[in-house]
Amino acid sequence: MKKAIYSLSIFLTSVVTMFVVMKLLGFVLWVNNALLDKWMSLIGLFAVPAFVYVLLRNKEVKQSKVIKVTIFIVMIHAGWLWWSIQQPYNYTYIESNQIISSPYLVYENQNWTLKEKLHSKYTLFKSVNPILFVKESVRDGDAGLVDGIRWSGGNTIKKDNSIYINTKYGNLLVK
Repeated sequence: MKKAIYSLSIFLTSVVTMFVVMKLLGFVLWVNNALLDKWMSLIGLFAVPAFVYVLLRNKEVKQSKVIKVTIFIVMIHAGWLWWSIQQPYNYTYIESNQIISSPYLVYENQNWTLKEKLHSKYTLFKSVNPILFVKESVRDGDAGLVDGIRWSGGNTIKKDNSIYINTKYGNLLVK
């Protein structure tokens, strides 16, 4: 039984580690209109401390050191889980069509700046396959375009050899 738990914790820890590395490289996993961040942080909350605990116990480290390191890792993962649950849902999905060849995810960072109107930074992720998206660009645009695309729909238009997502709230440059 211990070997099965250890093998499972190694596997799940490697999956969580691969997810974190991919996230740092600018990749996003998108399944059923949702990010996988919350699920991966929940898996990591149980798998990584179990792996570290078993690994340190096998290395014959002092019991107090094992407990301190395990508690520290649990606190880091609990913070990651809390952060991922608190994240506002500022993503929207854009289907591919005749103008854009692959689907896009658009993320609105709501740290608004006031120029003449409220402006937001938008991160565009291009589809690699149906669930994996890679960061393509970061653009400035009018605030609230993600909600406009989500609720009113956004169509893509081509203007002056550039591609835009057009909503009733404004345009967002894609390419």
